[in-house]
Amino acid sequence: MQLLIIPDIHTKVDLAQRIVNIHRDKVDHIVMLGDYVDDFDDNAAIMLHTLECVGKWQQDEKITLLCGNHEAAYMHPRMRCRGWDEAKQWAWDLCIQLKKFDPKGFATHWYEDDLLLTHAGLAEGRDLISQTNKLEQFIQNNIYYEELDYHKRDGGVNNLGSIITSRPQYNTPSRKYKQIFGHTPTRSKAIEVQTYDKDDLSFWYANIDTHLNTYVIVDTDNIEEFIIQQSPNP
Repeated sequence: MQLLIIPDIHTKVDLAQRIVNIHRDKVDHIVMLGDYVDDFDDNAAIMLHTLECVGKWQQDEKITLLCGNHEAAYMHPRMRCRGWDEAKQWAWDLCIQLKKFDPKGFATHWYEDDLLLTHAGLAEGRDLISQTNKLEQFIQNNIYYEELDYHKRDGGVNNLGSIITSRPQYNTPSRKYKQIFGHTPTRSKAIEVQTYDKDDLSFWYANIDTHLNTYVIVDTDNIEEFIIQQSPNP
């Protein structure tokens, strides 16, 4: 399976749409890793446009949209993070009323052929089924769980981040899966890959940069060989 993976968008929806247009008919599936909303200089009008685009992608059966922590921030006050403000919350709520997008339409994860995609990665010590069930309850029924909250170094309540909040510098990703995720900027690299194979323990993960300067295409039969693509000019 040829898989197009688009990292955190943070309101760059027009650029993301250009990437989708280029590759949609060439790949088998498209996964967006979450964080569609919030940027440093955005506002309620940008939120409205962003969520209209999200709603269109939700109607495309070839696209899976994962939930990010910035979406969670507008679903429950306990999940608020940098970027949230009242005006954008109003725009979020208005888009729901106008049925521009479906806040219950976000996926918790994407998994196939030993490859796990989540917004922020699954930390060692976390159970995937438990995490995804709790996130699904959060998305569908607005039920908050501390297990979904942030690591204490990010102002949260626990020492294990969740599949929408963990950072690899704080928690080793689970060795049970080969993982690709976004959430944490990689700064100098388009993608940061880590491998470990020692004493019968092994893991592999890839953290894609969050600025949408690049995106990746991967073959699920050979997931450790990335095709890193430069995003087209805005």
